[in-house]
Amino acid sequence: MTLDDFVLVNVAGSYEVIEGIEVYGRVENLFDEDYEEVLGFDSPGIGAFVGVRATVVLD
Repeated sequence: MTLDDFVLVNVAGSYEVIEGIEVYGRVENLFDEDYEEVLGFDSPGIGAFVGVRATVVLD
């Protein structure tokens, strides 16, 4: 069986606040597209994720 076509838009980015400290985030399924990759199994809607990453800088 052929399922309907769909387009997903995912966006991600990060920004280094100061040396060694970075904030990042991503949004999956930005436009909350309803779709099925497998017949009868719905896929998740929009999702947003954020975080902070710290890196130790050794000189």
